[in-house]
Amino acid sequence: MEKEVKVKKHRKTSLIASIMVGVLVGVVFTLAVLWKPVPELTRVEGYALEQANVFVVEATVKNNGREGYVVVYAEINCTSKFEKQQQTIYLLSGESKDVMFTFNVTQWTEVITYRVWAD
Repeated sequence: MEKEVKVKKHRKTSLIASIMVGVLVGVVFTLAVLWKPVPELTRVEGYALEQANVFVVEATVKNNGREGYVVVYAEINCTSKFEKQQQTIYLLSGESKDVMFTFNVTQWTEVITYRVWAD
């Protein structure tokens, strides 16, 4: 007794199409990640200028990726207050730039902590 078995070709085609779409999505995602700036903070320093009632945060940002815009953030806080600033800079691949943030701390009487990050 012989049976005839028909192989449905669309399953093989759908599998290949699914793989192709997956590869395409992976390539687009990889390019989106790789073709943008990759900021690295190479120096961060914060200090008070008591005569002027300001707190200064300085940082050096290096770009380890493609050229483009990088947003650098700095924030200071104590137990009862918080302030945040940001600067947008353009960095070429491999370039480093210094940024400085100045915060008015006239009414701040507690110990100030700070942090800096970049996107």
